[in-house]
Amino acid sequence: MENQSFVVALENDQSFSTSDALTWVPTEALKSRISRYHGYITSERAKRVHFTQPFLYVDELIVSSSKHKKIKDKNDFSGKSITYQTGTSFEENLIGLQAKVEQLSIKSTELELSHEAYIDKISKGEFEFGVIDSNLLKSINSYRNDIKTLYTLKKSQPIAWAVRKNNPFLLKSINKFLLRYQLTMTKDATYTGDWKQIRQKKVLRLITRNSPETYFMWRGELMGFEYELVKKIAQDNNLHLEVVVAPTHSELTDYLLQGKGDLIAAGLSVTDERQYFEEVEYSKPYSYVDELIVSHKDSPTLSRLEDLAGRTIVVRKSSAFWEHLQQLRKQGVRFELVAADESLTTEMLIEKVAIEEIDLTVADSHLISIEQNFRTKIIAPLTLKNEMPWGWLTRKNNPLLREKNNQFIKKEYRGLFYNVTKSKFFKNKKRLKKYTANRLTDLTKLSPYDHISKPLSKQYYFDWRLITAQMYQESRFNPKAKSFAGAMGLMQVLPRTADSLGFDKLTQPEQGLHAGVKYLHWVRERFDAKLPVQERLWMTLAAY
Repeated sequence: MENQSFVVALENDQSFSTSDALTWVPTEALKSRISRYHGYITSERAKRVHFTQPFLYVDELIVSSSKHKKIKDKNDFSGKSITYQTGTSFEENLIGLQAKVEQLSIKSTELELSHEAYIDKISKGEFEFGVIDSNLLKSINSYRNDIKTLYTLKKSQPIAWAVRKNNPFLLKSINKFLLRYQLTMTKDATYTGDWKQIRQKKVLRLITRNSPETYFMWRGELMGFEYELVKKIAQDNNLHLEVVVAPTHSELTDYLLQGKGDLIAAGLSVTDERQYFEEVEYSKPYSYVDELIVSHKDSPTLSRLEDLAGRTIVVRKSSAFWEHLQQLRKQGVRFELVAADESLTTEMLIEKVAIEEIDLTVADSHLISIEQNFRTKIIAPLTLKNEMPWGWLTRKNNPLLREKNNQFIKKEYRGLFYNVTKSKFFKNKKRLKKYTANRLTDLTKLSPYDHISKPLSKQYYFDWRLITAQMYQESRFNPKAKSFAGAMGLMQVLPRTADSLGFDKLTQPEQGLHAGVKYLHWVRERFDAKLPVQERLWMTLAAY
């Protein structure tokens, strides 16, 4: 348990928070109510306390000094001695091993030793053999190499917290927290390997930003010019495509260098002035755009670049536009250049021009072709730069991935797939209007029904994103959907099932969604709560 980290706070609203520290630390309000056991659920402990649902499964390992000879099977422990830490729960399984092995001696340490002191005694040979859990061994191996595993005493031992038996509300609240935590925690996915590692992991990670040019969600489906191109690379190589959205444009390169993704595809113009350029490299150009000055249609006329004198242009410092505008000022055109907040997209800056909150901005011709379909008050009267190439960015030490990208671009550029994809997002006006009308621009939203799914998910102890995913799978967010079997509504519930749960208007979003979540909860309760959280969830979804 010492290798798992949780800091829990129970306030009036029973909300919780977690951290990345390495020890379970109860708040002052909880110290008298939560027991700090080593973590294992044992029959003896269960007589005195209530255990939460398991939050971790570990193996009990018999270890020794790294100099010790190998153990082939349990009988090699005959005539040997195993020492375990006082206060831990290894004794029960050691007694079971002792019954199977002749002349095996087991004993506890005379004093309550820290893990470090215990490991020191094993490495020095003062204890012939010891017992620790696999999670602790993983931590130990990160900084010392004088301990090795000889034998697995017990596999997949559940670790949990314990509360007094007269605290059922506390137990329920902690289980609620653990359920949410385990369903939303992710593995550390930071690595910087080249194409070989990508193929081994079978995942290609795209770093991008939410934008109508690059990547967005439309009626529950992911799409966008950059997204579709990189998705094709992934499909051609039997890889799963994972999308990582950077919080701001300026953090795109940071994410790449930190190993949070494999390539950046975010409508980036090829320029030598980008930060960290000595550590990243562009692919071959895959598209060309004009950089256009954007103004309000009622603002003073702009016929030539010299007319920008006295005007104010707002762009992000991290954009190529900033660099090109600085070059224009050096040529003698006297306008005011203002740095926009890095969290603002070019699309947001265009909107500020449309409502006359700012004077001018700059956008590429692809985005203007989209925005002018629904913004009637903006115009693009001047071209700042012609035919600027777009490229994908990879780390310089990933030449094989970069070569794969270049091969793809060479093969597909201006071919059938490329042209159809480009037309889909930048030229087909009917389709552009359809996407624009239903595209999610709020990055915190997943569906039109988040305001319903979030409180329902909290009420029934589900993660709201899971409910949203299930809703999309069932109905594509269509509240009037009906299956050939008669299932109806957002969650495709049969009328007789809904009736038994107290709902009779399934085509109403509130009722259809509530009926589905309530039924999903009912199904989950049919499975043993002692099952690992993930397994119980998969079985629940399968049964649904």
